[in-house]
Amino acid sequence: MTAKTLQTRTRRPTLELRPDEVFADRFVLRDELGTGGIATVWEAWDKVRFREVALKVIEIRGHRANTIDRFGREALLAARVRHPGVVRPLDAGTWNGALWISMPVVRGQNLRNYARRNRPSLDDLLDLSIDCCRAVAAVHDAGVLHRDIKTGNFLLTREGRIRLIDFGLARTLEHGAEGTADENLEGSPLYCPPERYRGTAEDERSEVWALGITIYELLTGKVPITGHDVAVICANVVTAPIAPPSAHDPTIPAAIDELVLAMLDRDPTGRPADVHVVRSALEVIRAFHLAVPSFAA
Repeated sequence: MTAKTLQTRTRRPTLELRPDEVFADRFVLRDELGTGGIATVWEAWDKVRFREVALKVIEIRGHRANTIDRFGREALLAARVRHPGVVRPLDAGTWNGALWISMPVVRGQNLRNYARRNRPSLDDLLDLSIDCCRAVAAVHDAGVLHRDIKTGNFLLTREGRIRLIDFGLARTLEHGAEGTADENLEGSPLYCPPERYRGTAEDERSEVWALGITIYELLTGKVPITGHDVAVICANVVTAPIAPPSAHDPTIPAAIDELVLAMLDRDPTGRPADVHVVRSALEVIRAFHLAVPSFAA
């Protein structure tokens, strides 16, 4: 098997923005919240709507047409989803060679930081996992594949609620089902399902895999896949044995081991059929700590 190059979106945007600057004659920039490979996110005050927003900005110059199209598609597909666990865009537009999307500001931390800094009770972790499932299921019910499910894209608010962000790789279910056999793969290597590395079709079960990695990390503070570069990660995603979560924490019940390992079946038909099934199984485990049935098709 030949490993393909994975786009990690690490190139810093060249658009220079500063605190207190007024962007698009509308947004007063406050603090830079983060920078990805193609975009910068600022906390800002919207003078038109009189509200705080998270403003995501990308400079058009220097980016390929498909990157610009993807940024526009992010707003359109995220807007399809109406669920309190999903951060939807408030507005979008262009200004001086830049594209922008405004979104609600979410105060809190992402689940990656939370999982590695805290060891809450198992019941609390199950509650968070169930909330993650509800958010992802709402995305699928709206006809969308998120395609970048990971702990870093789930925010935990100060009130303890889950918010799913970043639809930058999203596709419609119809488009996502066509597969990803292009030369440059997209996504976060440690969370990508085996079918993305193989260039085969993706559907809701592909996101069951990514959600399985997310829940595994939430439960243990570790991801089950390792590797020092993309080629090694690719090989490990496709073939390496996966230890059950209880290998890292013996207090994790066998029912959780069974569910998570089923979600991480290399054969998509061996995984739970969709995220609704995963949520239901977690709710049974949360209520009774009972075993769950086999998920093989």
